[in-house]
Amino acid sequence: VMSAPSMQGFLTKRGGVFHTWKRRWFTLREGAGGALVLAYQDSEASGKPRGVIAIAEINGVQLEKPAGVSYPAAPNEGCFAIETSVHGGRVYHVFTPDVAEANRWKAHLLSAIMLAGPTNARAPAALALAKFLQCTASVAAEILATGAASVIAERAGTDPAYASAHAILNGLDAVKDVSGNIPQSTTPPASASPPLPATIAAPIVSAGDDVTTKVASMDDFLAETGARIDAALQAALASKRAPAPVDPAAVTRAITGKLLDTDRPRSTVVRVFVSSTFTDTEHERNWVMRHANPRLAAWCRANFGLEFQMVDMRWGVRDEATDEHQTSALCMQELAECQRLSVGPTFVSLQSHKYGYRPFPPRIDADEYKAMHDTVADPADRALLDEWFRLDGNASPAEYTLQPINRVLGDGWRHSPELSGKWWDYFERMQKILRSAAQTALAPERAHVYARSVTEEEFEHGVHEEPQGLRARRCFWLWREITGLKEHAADAGANKYIDIDWKTKSLDSDAVLLCEALVRGRMQAAFPAENIRRFEVPWVAGGIDVTLATHAKHCAAVIETYSSLLASSIAASWEPTELPDYAREALEHMALARSKATGALVLDSMHARLLADFVAGRLENRCVVLHGPVGAGKTIVSALLAVDAAKRDDTVVVARFVGCTSAAGNTREMLRSICEQLATLFGRPISSLPTLPDELHIELAALLALATPEKRIVLVLDSMDLVLDAAQSFAQAFVPTSPPPNVLVFVTISTDVASPIFKALQAAVPASALVETGSMDESLATSVLGHLLERQRRRLSDTQRALVLAK
Repeated sequence: VMSAPSMQGFLTKRGGVFHTWKRRWFTLREGAGGALVLAYQDSEASGKPRGVIAIAEINGVQLEKPAGVSYPAAPNEGCFAIETSVHGGRVYHVFTPDVAEANRWKAHLLSAIMLAGPTNARAPAALALAKFLQCTASVAAEILATGAASVIAERAGTDPAYASAHAILNGLDAVKDVSGNIPQSTTPPASASPPLPATIAAPIVSAGDDVTTKVASMDDFLAETGARIDAALQAALASKRAPAPVDPAAVTRAITGKLLDTDRPRSTVVRVFVSSTFTDTEHERNWVMRHANPRLAAWCRANFGLEFQMVDMRWGVRDEATDEHQTSALCMQELAECQRLSVGPTFVSLQSHKYGYRPFPPRIDADEYKAMHDTVADPADRALLDEWFRLDGNASPAEYTLQPINRVLGDGWRHSPELSGKWWDYFERMQKILRSAAQTALAPERAHVYARSVTEEEFEHGVHEEPQGLRARRCFWLWREITGLKEHAADAGANKYIDIDWKTKSLDSDAVLLCEALVRGRMQAAFPAENIRRFEVPWVAGGIDVTLATHAKHCAAVIETYSSLLASSIAASWEPTELPDYAREALEHMALARSKATGALVLDSMHARLLADFVAGRLENRCVVLHGPVGAGKTIVSALLAVDAAKRDDTVVVARFVGCTSAAGNTREMLRSICEQLATLFGRPISSLPTLPDELHIELAALLALATPEKRIVLVLDSMDLVLDAAQSFAQAFVPTSPPPNVLVFVTISTDVASPIFKALQAAVPASALVETGSMDESLATSVLGHLLERQRRRLSDTQRALVLAK
């Protein structure tokens, strides 16, 4: 845990308004509430600061003399600038003629940002500190993890790896207190990273223990582990809530279609995204898949009627997505689906020592790309970027897009060792070029996008985008540490568990440091403390081996903890339904209608005209069938009609969108649920409904006949072609082709005029009841095209637009 940096001394500062240079007494210290601040005043004896800069508002430190600023006579190394996010991004320019003093200030400020700066500035600050101190990767990681005071001064005399850092700081440590003494207390201040969670798994073996002892019987071991998981699942049921009483008002809203904004269908899915690098926690993930998830899935079905799903991107993505550089985007899409659908847990991190795959963005804003491109000095590097990135002028705003791999190297690149090696050489070169250019041309938080890993991006989306109040139930971190791993980084197999530079075969310094900043800083601060579980397991040659007793106990502890945490979250998050089945079915379909109608581009007011004519009694045919090709907008018309009809006090809506629910997947179940909804609307007991389809047909006609001018019925049946076949007549499919007064039946069919379904349709309803989706005139086509382009953040040139509209 890092100690809070503190320092004081004179610096000469440029004024923010008149740009005059004046000597001020600066103090880096804890302010009110324990937050770190940088204050300055006229002299050491002055009582009131002239200004206070919160460390949380410092984005970075320019370590060299900034260009374009005229400094008084001072060595370049004594000049630096402090970038903030306040007052329009004010930059504080300061200097001291004492280079050693300037170095101490730079190290102090970078340490302070690592500890208490903006979240997205901490990793860049950590990387800058490592480079500034000229540390090796392991030294930099240790400085970040423990605080410079505890390592540099103590080891510089005996370990050459620390000598450069000590020399730069001139023998004075970067985190001494204001008196110049190294703090003795190991208790971090309130602003420091939280203490490490207690280890709860297999303990670190003692000296002399035999870590090579094998599991005597894996079958027995797994049976015992399974029994403990079952016990944890059973214990979690203690927090399961009893069903709430049925709310009559909610039932009425559902069966009439008149929903409130708070009336939403309940999810029936537990969908959990598991995040880690692919090789680092392979064995833990395999045990989760094989030994924990089947039990969780059965438990969810039996006790809550929920389907359990785990999203594991380690199983790979399609080759086409790899060619198009969409791996990261697909991960984020899957994660967003978990957050949208899941009852309870959404995100489980297995982040450990390995930082993992760090792709650069495949799509870069054109202005940002040009700003970086201009800083690339090597013509060969610029040519490489120009070969792989092409301007996409149809993006809005314009972007430079990384070309698909197969477009440059051919479709066989994946199966050719030579071409595959070429791609990864190109990738690594572009990775280094863009990272360096980003650090030069972009603000620190934006530059970090070019250095971060996919697992860090998953953490940002999986935890930071969850509201703070939901994280306790939805976000978990199973944090495994392998003791002795760094000391054995050169061992065979170590590259699975920690980042190794494949060319030098040594630790990847940037990745190790960024991983430490993520794990020891951001993740500990973001996850609820009670949702972090830390495991320790000893390193053995080759890595994790589940045939060894110590490692098997570790994997068992991981899956037992995983099962217990997720089960408790599910039980606490599950809300017992208060709606009967028929009302829940009606709610699902009206919620879909509301979703489809919201933000829809209304091409034609057909639904409004149809509803007005129905209410006024002007409809010649009260069974109207809208037909046409797939994608012509028929479902949108159905949704708009259902939503608008529900707004009328004298009208109730019975809507069914085929495929929306399992009950809307065949005509028999649809007929039954519609009859139950109508029976309830008119006060008929559901228990009196018949069970045979032919009898239900008769019952439906009788229920529709109960409609009155004060209680009209609009029956919407969308996409009925999905449950019809050529041998089935409309009457057999229960569609009322001649509805009674005060009833409007609106049906949509996706078909063509030559199909058997359409011929059966022609035989069932008058020709005047058939409405075909028409072609668009130029004005309407222009509106539709503009709407679609805006949604997709695309644009067309005048020539392109003319070609599209001509089609």
